[in-house]
Amino acid sequence: MKLKFIKGHGTGNDFVLIPDHDDQLDLTPDQVAVICNRSFGIGADGLIRIVKKAGQWFMDYRNADGSHAEICGNGTRVMARYLLSKKLVTESNFTIGTRAGDVQVSLDENNLISVILGPVIDEKEVLTVQIQGFQFQGELWSAPNPHVVSIVEDLSQLGNMLELPVFAPVDKLTNGANFEFVQLVSEHKVSMRVYERGVGETLSCGSGACAVAKYMQAYWTTDAAITVVVPGGELIIESLPQQLVRLTGPAVLVAEGELDLEALSS
Repeated sequence: MKLKFIKGHGTGNDFVLIPDHDDQLDLTPDQVAVICNRSFGIGADGLIRIVKKAGQWFMDYRNADGSHAEICGNGTRVMARYLLSKKLVTESNFTIGTRAGDVQVSLDENNLISVILGPVIDEKEVLTVQIQGFQFQGELWSAPNPHVVSIVEDLSQLGNMLELPVFAPVDKLTNGANFEFVQLVSEHKVSMRVYERGVGETLSCGSGACAVAKYMQAYWTTDAAITVVVPGGELIIESLPQQLVRLTGPAVLVAEGELDLEALSS
C-alpha cells in the first residue's frame, strides 16, 4: 500500500503527517513505529494521521513507538501548518480536535502558529528523579499529558539521555510521563531538555514547555510570559484564564512524498 506523507517539525520536534481525510486508514502500533524509525522508516518523534470527523479536522497522534498520546502541542501546530498550506482551512483562527479535546489555533502576523492548550494543572505530587548519577526533585504537572518537571544547575550534566530516568514512587506514573529538566537562564527565560514518553529525548516538546512555563510562573510568582529555549529553538508560553496557556512558535513543512507501507513492514 502506498501512502502520501508530509514531513514537518516545530522547533525540531518532527512528525510524519499522513493525510487520511476520509478516516479509512487503520495503522497498527508496529506500522507507526517502523514509519517513525530513523533507520528503517522515514524517521520522526511521532506520527499524525489527519482526519476529518463530523466536519472538523482531527489529529490522531501517535508516539514514535506506536502508542497513543492525549495531545501534542508542537504536532498540533505542524498539522495546522499543513491545513493552511493546502488551503483546507482559510481562516487565521480555527479548531483542531484531539483526544484531549478541541484546540484553538491561530496564525499571527509573523507567520508563527499558536495553540491554546490545557488546562495545565499542578498535580501536587513530588517525585525523585535520577539520571546520570544525579538525583533531583520533580513535580508532576498535566498539560494534559503527564510531565515531571525538575530544575537542574547544568543541562549538560544529563548526558545523552538515552534511557528513561529512574523515578519514585513508581505508582504515581502508571501510564508513564514526560520528564522535563530545566535550567534557569534569565528573568522569565529557561532552557529545557525533555525525555518524552514513548520516544526518548527530543529537540522540543510543546506540552512539556507549557508545563515548564506554568511551573516557572509559580516558582517566580509571576503571570508574565515565559520563553522556553529547547535544543530546536524557542517557544513562548502565555497564561490565559482557567489554567489554559497559549503556545507560540514556528511550524515548518520540509518534505512531501510517498511511502510503501508493505516495504516498511517487511
